[in-house]
Amino acid sequence: MVDGSEKIDAPGLDSLKELFNIFVFEILGLKDELAGKNDEKLTEELMNIIVDLRQNAKNNKDWTTSDKIRNELNQIGITIKDKKDGVDWERDPPR
Repeated sequence: MVDGSEKIDAPGLDSLKELFNIFVFEILGLKDELAGKNDEKLTEELMNIIVDLRQNAKNNKDWTTSDKIRNELNQIGITIKDKKDGVDWERDPPR
């Protein structure tokens, strides 16, 4: 008899989520098409903010902050390329 008093602990919930993802995405082959688009848009927006902050630091001759932003991005696999007409950035290929 089920009385609704069952509970699940954190490890059990994590296991259930993992099993659900395996079943839905690997076995059934369904895709979460919205997640990828939202992630890309968010990344683009965040990078625009970071690039603007770095450009402001450069304009104020705050080379320490400008270099720190570039170096920290490099450490997480994002390359900043300064150009005459602005800045480009790209993700390094997965390793």
